[in-house]
Amino acid sequence: MTAMSVYSATKAATRSFARTWTNDLRERGIRVNAVSPGHIDTPIMQGLQQGDALTGMKEEFTKVVPLGRMGKPDEIAKAVSFLASDEASYISGIELFVERRRSANLRLASTPPLNHSSKLFTY
Repeated sequence: MTAMSVYSATKAATRSFARTWTNDLRERGIRVNAVSPGHIDTPIMQGLQQGDALTGMKEEFTKVVPLGRMGKPDEIAKAVSFLASDEASYISGIELFVERRRSANLRLASTPPLNHSSKLFTY
């Protein structure tokens, strides 16, 4: 993928904004958090690869995700909804990792993915 340095720099800047804006905006009662999703199965994937190459890319992503699958957009939406809710009223200035690849959550290649499902959000 081209321009990864620009992409990475903008992600780092966004995380930094979440931390610094927390202090800047606290007098106004504004909370700022960052959400960092892992590999999410969205239509943008089809712009990266097609056919068997797309299937292979998704399989490779799945191998490096500790839960053993790609995420769904609604799972990210639930995390964002939680952070925006009154239930998260004392959470500010954080970066919430919503599943990450191996570089963020190390696991041995021989370790199987988790087979249970857990619900963080109950509505």
